[in-house]
Amino acid sequence: MAVKFINLVSNMVNPNVLEIGSRGDGKFQKWFNNTSNYIGFDIKDGDNVNVVGDAHELSKFFRAEQFDAVFSLCVFEHIAMPWKVALEMNSIMKPGGLCYIAAPQSWAVHMHPWDFWRFTDSAWRVLFNKATGFEVIDTAMGQNAALVPELPNYVTVLNSANANCFQISAVIAKKIGATNLTWDINVKDIMPGIYPA
Repeated sequence: MAVKFINLVSNMVNPNVLEIGSRGDGKFQKWFNNTSNYIGFDIKDGDNVNVVGDAHELSKFFRAEQFDAVFSLCVFEHIAMPWKVALEMNSIMKPGGLCYIAAPQSWAVHMHPWDFWRFTDSAWRVLFNKATGFEVIDTAMGQNAALVPELPNYVTVLNSANANCFQISAVIAKKIGATNLTWDINVKDIMPGIYPA
């Protein structure tokens, strides 16, 4: 589904693109060779990071309706309040702007205690919907896997045929309008420490 998002953004004229959770080698920036302005955003400074900040507060770092496209890969599981980030994304995206989010559907706990969520394809419709100012274009789950308990018990043996899962879940959504929703809680008030703690 990433290819679909890349193609949609490639059809835009000089789009402004934001990557949430950009720290690393910058390989995803190369997806968007036609961009007039790619910005890498991350909670920590490092390679491929242009702006350091918390995704829960995107509107403190960027102008309203600044971006044509926003994407994030394997970051949303580490975001304490992804619903708040969806609202923040809405505020900094242009009307008609696109977002692509991919996150684990099933994956080992990692970067604990800053590992909060796993997403199915239906979870995205809860985050990106008319109330939050979005319309879902597509969702998918991929990279088939199976959960195998370390110590099987009666319940897991009975349900082992239904233990199929996916490693990744993703969404492409379009901003269809502003939202009046707010979530006025600061993550620092509910989660002590700084990522990764």
